[in-house]
Amino acid sequence: MRLSKSDDYQPLAWVGACPVYASTALVAIHVATAILCAVLVALGQDSLLSHFYFSSEAVKGHYEVWQFASYPFFHFPSIWFVIEMVFFFWFGRQVELFIGRRDFLFLYAFLLFLPPCVLMALGAFTPTSLAGSGILHFSIFLAFACLYPNAELFFTIKAKWVAGVLLAIYELQCLAYHNWNELLVITLSALTAFLFIGRLRYGFEFPSFYRMKKWVVPAPPRLPPTRKRPETAQTEDLLVTVDSLLEKISSKGMGSLTEKERRQLSMASDELKRRERTSNQRR
Repeated sequence: MRLSKSDDYQPLAWVGACPVYASTALVAIHVATAILCAVLVALGQDSLLSHFYFSSEAVKGHYEVWQFASYPFFHFPSIWFVIEMVFFFWFGRQVELFIGRRDFLFLYAFLLFLPPCVLMALGAFTPTSLAGSGILHFSIFLAFACLYPNAELFFTIKAKWVAGVLLAIYELQCLAYHNWNELLVITLSALTAFLFIGRLRYGFEFPSFYRMKKWVVPAPPRLPPTRKRPETAQTEDLLVTVDSLLEKISSKGMGSLTEKERRQLSMASDELKRRERTSNQRR
């Protein structure tokens, strides 16, 4: 069943009056696996857990390829695990509400598989390993900071400054302890999160040969100004509406929009896309 655009921004289910989003379901899975890990250790079966965190030697020697997906669910209950889950529950949900469920799950999957793929390539030179979801969920927070750079966190400090400081500390820690593998992984994961959200929100694209070719073609002569058609004026009104709603989202978050404002944002987005397609067909 293919989701419509409106379904893509709706919860997966409801538990009483509480909505359950994809990010909420992921938190539940991580908590369940943390409990399972603790039970296995208590029963003296901790040797089984060695088959679930990522190890380049295990993948090459024993073909344990499931470790590419199982490593972030290798947890032990601790206060840091609780903090990580609370952060992911809040910031992950905000990212999902803004970009939609499909894009959120695609981003999550990409950030999940990127570290083991990088470490597997490095495993050709030295054994590598990885366990836990710290880098994955920290990258989701960086995606939130890219979406809401001016959102106020922790004593009114803006999200962009919190993200920048935490990323700098993380990388300096890796540098100090010569943890080059983790430094490379966190750098690539952070860059992926910024590029993914930047493309969705700001619409920038990577230059292609075709576009570069167009840049060197002389621009056509300017035509004398003409009166704006009613359709152009309506487009400008839509842009004003979208800009005001995006400004509100940037400062207060996606959850601050009323149901009417969400419908306006969705309708304006669909209308602008329709007019862009019509304009391209005329050309």
